[in-house]
Amino acid sequence: MSCGTIAGYTRHRINNEPYCQDCRDACAAYERQRRRDRGIGPVSPSVCGTYSGYTAHYKRAEEPCRACKDAHSVYQRQFRREARRRARRGTIRSVVADYLETYDALTLTELVFLIQHRHPDITNRQIRDAVGGLLRAGRVLSDPDELGAVYRCEPAGQPV
Repeated sequence: MSCGTIAGYTRHRINNEPYCQDCRDACAAYERQRRRDRGIGPVSPSVCGTYSGYTAHYKRAEEPCRACKDAHSVYQRQFRREARRRARRGTIRSVVADYLETYDALTLTELVFLIQHRHPDITNRQIRDAVGGLLRAGRVLSDPDELGAVYRCEPAGQPV
């Protein structure tokens, strides 16, 4: 296999050798043609003040500018907030299921009171949404009585 082809470029990569300029040019031409065939336009350079600008600085082993650092901070803050929210969603549902399994039959008012006594940061709406999710999943049974609905939780793994 000769240099200046994709096969030559691949050989360099497999043998862990430095790429020669001819192989780099051949690989770049191949990638440009591949992108054109797929209908993908040319890669636009990253703009400073964005998360992609921050990653471009990082890939070039440069110190990111202030605008890119700020954009990265905003991105990370949003990412962590969403991750906490996603993790919390499952946690609240499991807390509600635990209380319903422990206390057998509860009205929504009793459930909210018990949970908020121990977990004051969980809101009424979050508890109501978790009960609704457990109802849809078939883990909670609802028995109407004169005061409203009474909820019972089926242990996980048992059919309703």
